[in-house]
Amino acid sequence: MAFGFAKCQSHGLETQLVMGNRFLDIRCRSLGDSFAVHHGEVYQKMMFGDVLNICRGFLHAHPRETILMRISRTKSDADAAEFRRVFERAYLDHNASLFHVSSTIPTLGQVRGKIVLMTGWPYIGGISLGGGTVDTQDDWNKPSFGDKRQAFHNHLVKTVNAGTPKSKIFMNYTSATGSPPFGDTPLKYAQNLNPYALSELYRLYLRGRTVGVIASDYFNLMIGEFQALQDAIIKMNRLPEDLALVSRGPTGWGTPPSRGPVPPPPTRPPWPPTTAPSISPSAAWTTASTSAAETPPDGRASGESPTW
Repeated sequence: MAFGFAKCQSHGLETQLVMGNRFLDIRCRSLGDSFAVHHGEVYQKMMFGDVLNICRGFLHAHPRETILMRISRTKSDADAAEFRRVFERAYLDHNASLFHVSSTIPTLGQVRGKIVLMTGWPYIGGISLGGGTVDTQDDWNKPSFGDKRQAFHNHLVKTVNAGTPKSKIFMNYTSATGSPPFGDTPLKYAQNLNPYALSELYRLYLRGRTVGVIASDYFNLMIGEFQALQDAIIKMNRLPEDLALVSRGPTGWGTPPSRGPVPPPPTRPPWPPTTAPSISPSAAWTTASTSAAETPPDGRASGESPTW
């Protein structure tokens, strides 16, 4: 959708949703009475209305799904009040049934077929990213690869040890960027962080453990011969009763260790990561009739807690 330091994915939004992505980080520039989608200085060749049309179409086709959407202000002279006014009058008022705008964490049953609004800078409604309901690791500004791996690791262990269901939404970013024109690009960080994130998911996997939201640039980056990161996240965020609905071959995740808390993080996670268990194509975590985009029914009543 952009180039160089402003490019963070290799596919458009519709394809990302079909491939299993359920968290969108949308940066908006206020232009009069509408929002243009930007990443820093670079216009992404989309207006916010285009984003909503794609999400609406996907949710109409897959009504059991939900999308978490973080909306923030960028490259805009509009103050917080004006930014909120434009959002409400141009978008929310015309799409009230599409959004879930409560400040409390919903159950999955309450938000199927909807976009869960998440905002913070400025806060314009929905779940507050600056409040106590969201716990975020987003060390994005020029960290070393080692420091970023450590930050991701620490937050992942914290998330897993919070148990299931969780009292807050945990968000853990693998993404970061350097400074143009000579710093490391989002792609370079993804090439270093995404394989490490996958190795950590393998290491910590245990039925019933959940990892919250893991936000990644180039989330479908090939790791070995598999586009494995999004599948691993989906698998770990299933409850035990869900796992029977997902096919797994004999060379899949292997036998997990006995249940118990994750040990404290080491001073520095090992790098390069140890080799993850091999996965054959037949061990894919979704079947031909059940894609990552259309997850199987989770077997829980609408009043039960989600596995954020």
